[in-house]
Amino acid sequence: MMRPRRRLAPALALAAASLALAACSSSSPAPPQPKTTAVGGRDGRPNIVLIQADDQTAAQFTKRVMPNTFKLLVDHGTWFKDYIATTALCCPSRASLITGQYAHNHGVFANGGKEGGYQALRDKGNVLPMWLQHAGYNTAHIGKYLNGYWKVGDDPAAVGPGWDDWQTLINKEDAYYNYDLSNNGQVVHYGDKPDDYVTRVLE
Repeated sequence: MMRPRRRLAPALALAAASLALAACSSSSPAPPQPKTTAVGGRDGRPNIVLIQADDQTAAQFTKRVMPNTFKLLVDHGTWFKDYIATTALCCPSRASLITGQYAHNHGVFANGGKEGGYQALRDKGNVLPMWLQHAGYNTAHIGKYLNGYWKVGDDPAAVGPGWDDWQTLINKEDAYYNYDLSNNGQVVHYGDKPDDYVTRVLE
């Protein structure tokens, strides 16, 4: 969860709101009051939750499949009905989401290799979490970041640029058991016990 640290300039507030949770249509009626209210900032600004998921279709995120999640996120957030994936690959698409740029500008063209993954983005400090920090938000990353980020530099658990809290999978981005996690720069190993299941650890 990201919480604001100081007042946000109106222009940045508009930009942040357009990137995350805001009303998606002025023509639709206001949503009913939620039964539980999300925690916002002391100055009334919204928390921003950006969810990245790989290899899913729109049909997998519906009221029928995930009714509670759908209601919470869609009824009280933003639902993008018309959208285009910038690239049909995981890393270039994720990089576009956190940079606001196409692959030919941010430099991530593949999931690995010299032009792919974290190493291709590593030297670019102009990313969404840094913009949010500059706007007064605390930032947190939980889960998978960009493929191979642990392969760059001397520290496999290094925290990505702009993140205040970093709970990120390393060396096995798709593992549910027997994986390592960077807990704010410290490597923590999880084995094969029930409590080591990755979604249980990250919840």
